Amino acid sequence: MSDSVFILVNSLNMGGAEIQAIRNAEALKLAGYKPIIITPYISKGDFFAEQALEKNIEIVNILNETRNRQKGFRRILLFLLIIKRLLQLYRKRLPNFVYIRGWFPGLFAIPLLFIGAKIVYNEENSLIHNKNLLKFIIRILLINVYKRIISPSDGLADEIRKYSICGDVFTMPNIIEDVPSPRGDFISKPPKIGYIGRFSPQKRVDRIIEVASLLPDLEFWVAGSGPDITLLEKEDKPENIYVQEPYKDSGKFYKMVDVLILVSDYEGFANVIIEANSHGLPVVSTNVPHGPSDLIKEGLNGFLVDSYTPEVFSIAIRESIELIKVNGKRKIIQSYALNFTVASQSVRWMEYLG
Repeated sequence: MSDSVFILVNSLNMGGAEIQAIRNAEALKLAGYKPIIITPYISKGDFFAEQALEKNIEIVNILNETRNRQKGFRRILLFLLIIKRLLQLYRKRLPNFVYIRGWFPGLFAIPLLFIGAKIVYNEENSLIHNKNLLKFIIRILLINVYKRIISPSDGLADEIRKYSICGDVFTMPNIIEDVPSPRGDFISKPPKIGYIGRFSPQKRVDRIIEVASLLPDLEFWVAGSGPDITLLEKEDKPENIYVQEPYKDSGKFYKMVDVLILVSDYEGFANVIIEANSHGLPVVSTNVPHGPSDLIKEGLNGFLVDSYTPEVFSIAIRESIELIKVNGKRKIIQSYALNFTVASQSVRWMEYLG
């Protein structure tokens, strides 16, 4: 049996699952395994594939082509071809185990079970908040087909256990690439409050507008894309909101702002929390399932707002600015961000697979 590990991912594009696939590959490599990222195809204009190759991580493009990301029936038509190539690859390589990120790779990897593959399936999205019935059914199927399941937060792991009959559910958080040195404990004048992510209904961009209108002495810098960007383009929005294009290098954004905010109705792991903490930024978030409550320690690396009102959220933002003055950014990094590095993840992999 070889020491290789297959990491199955939907495609290599600008998505959180793909970023985490590469970082977990680094962690597995540090733990003594040989990670091999397997993807149906590489998306056009993708720089994550180049990033993986720069880190000497092998990539297998099983359709041997570069294309725009497939959707709907066009992607399903590739199903049988992907299964065929995957079975051939598995028999040739015989990895120690297969690590799956994403429901679509989880679906087409089911045949590997019948030839004895040891599979670890990562479910990183809330089941109860999934409004797509088909995806909900598929995810319920996968967490019951695959017996070894990992999830990025304790809260989400507990949710999965309610739907999984006999699966072994283990918490393994998402990770950051590195822990940069903070730019110092000084605060911008005026202080800059940041939001980075999707502008979708779940993220409640309307709440950012409400809070910004109550804090005219602060600047609100928001970066991302999505359907609700129209709310930020209205002429009557507060003048202290500044909209930015999506950042390929989110580190530049974190270095520019002083506090990060999340105003969502629900979250998965919320990678932005540990990314912001790694730059020494406190995070103010609505207390929603599942990531924020697992990651934010009240008054230490941020604040949780149990029942959202713009007034209560505004108070928490001002308290977070004071938190930087009292604790300093380096304490936030040393206390929390160091738990989510590639090195710490390699230890978790050794414990889980050992």
